[in-house]
Amino acid sequence: KSGDSLSSIASKHGLSSKELAAYNGIQNANKIRIGQTLRIPSKSGGATAKPKYANLPASVKTALDKIAIKRGQWSHIVVHHSGTPADRAINIARVHREERHMENGLAYHFVIENGTRGTKNGDIFIGDRWKKQLQGGHMKSWAHNQIAIGICLIGNFEKSRPKEKQMEQLEDLLSYLHDKVGIPAKNITTHTLMHPNHTLCPGKYFPTKRLSGMVQ
Repeated sequence: KSGDSLSSIASKHGLSSKELAAYNGIQNANKIRIGQTLRIPSKSGGATAKPKYANLPASVKTALDKIAIKRGQWSHIVVHHSGTPADRAINIARVHREERHMENGLAYHFVIENGTRGTKNGDIFIGDRWKKQLQGGHMKSWAHNQIAIGICLIGNFEKSRPKEKQMEQLEDLLSYLHDKVGIPAKNITTHTLMHPNHTLCPGKYFPTKRLSGMVQ
């Protein structure tokens, strides 16, 4: 129906979007149509659903598993865009530290690259604020920064949509954090929804409705 995406449908059935696409012979995951019938693999036969976080690289999951979480500190996850079509996490970290004089550097806990400036599309950068379990610097409100995990996708989504690989990695990262930290799905939101009078971030082309289907 209107508003559905391959990723959101797959998530509801414990599948990855790649697996559902392959099972239905879909070449372009962005091109499904209203009224289209999709076949869902049976648990008793056909394709076997991949384990949770199947799209997270093993190196990323291993690094995440080693971080000691401050239980009770984090209650929200806020998704942002960088506002720049071409950028990379280490450059944003330099700007935040050297030009904005942020003591703890990169304002976000995570950055998902888009394949520009020598990066690989979909790569997840784990910032020092998450490794050291420090408050964020991504929200205007001091109180929000104490409780909200910040995830930034490289791109300007006022002008274009995020790349599908970024969304796949965002979905798995959100699912991991949802389970690991215990953040309820209703508290996974965007910058503008959390602070509507302050910003348009992450932009009009970010698929906000898709967030609700990412974590069940």
